[in-house]
Amino acid sequence: MIKVILDPGHQAKVLGKRSPDGRLLEYKWNRELTKIIEERLDMLGIPHQRTTGPEEDNGKEIGLTNRCIRANNIAKKSDIPTIFVSIHVNAAGNGEWKSARGWSVFVSPNSSSKSKKLASYMAAMARNRDIKVRVPSRVNDYWTANYTVLSKTSMPAVLVENLFMDNKEDLEILLSEEGKKKLAEVIIEAICLYAGVEYK
Repeated sequence: MIKVILDPGHQAKVLGKRSPDGRLLEYKWNRELTKIIEERLDMLGIPHQRTTGPEEDNGKEIGLTNRCIRANNIAKKSDIPTIFVSIHVNAAGNGEWKSARGWSVFVSPNSSSKSKKLASYMAAMARNRDIKVRVPSRVNDYWTANYTVLSKTSMPAVLVENLFMDNKEDLEILLSEEGKKKLAEVIIEAICLYAGVEYK
């Protein structure tokens, strides 16, 4: 068994994190997806904890370093192994509609083989659901980036960019309940595969 540390990206007062038409607010969407994931983890009996509390959601960004400190403290207090999943929505421009679309997952340059395994599982689960997966090459199905929440966390860690909020096609998927459930199940099934828990 493992414990999942969920990191819903951004707070309400982070500027600019929204679709060009204002229908999607990233901080809010990230928490909606996190809630779906939490409910499914409960059904599967997989323990979990967030890096941010509900009382902070409408405030200023708590800071990337604080997110890492909190995740690492959760891991220290856990009597079972932990993994870290940061939830985000991608964007290609500055408030304008763009053509870039698709789902992607990131690990840090110094990531462990376990992080890469979790990322690969997620990419495979996305493909299985006919979600367009963006990849850096034919060799890897995950991206590498020196994001603080990946490089300064002490457990296997991935960051998921759930489609593009400034692409009209992707946005409709993101806003639909069916789309949210499909994107949540990508993460859920990958976690189950990684943890050796039956997916149901």
